[in-house]
Amino acid sequence: PLHVAALWGCYQNLKLLLINGGDPNIKDNDGNTPGELAEQQENQKCAHLLQEYQDSSTDIEEEDIPQFQYSVYSDQTDVSSYPESNCSFSDFGEAPLSSTRLS
Repeated sequence: PLHVAALWGCYQNLKLLLINGGDPNIKDNDGNTPGELAEQQENQKCAHLLQEYQDSSTDIEEEDIPQFQYSVYSDQTDVSSYPESNCSFSDFGEAPLSSTRLS
């Protein structure tokens, strides 16, 4: 998903994926990172956002992993004990996440 959002210049989608734990350093089958694809397509806003996340990425502590992602990795399946989600979409306002190439 990060590669597609970067390639198509879907800034809001890209930001949402990164906020929720997307790895900006992951490579596709051709060895490209999302940032490299954004730069190739001249999606500068997306490339800059990805660079910020690449610069700040460090080893992730267990408590930093989103609850759902942690449950997948640790084979937990009981979601009844999960706390209420504190995820906010307020950064994106009321506008739908765009699939246009405009950033």
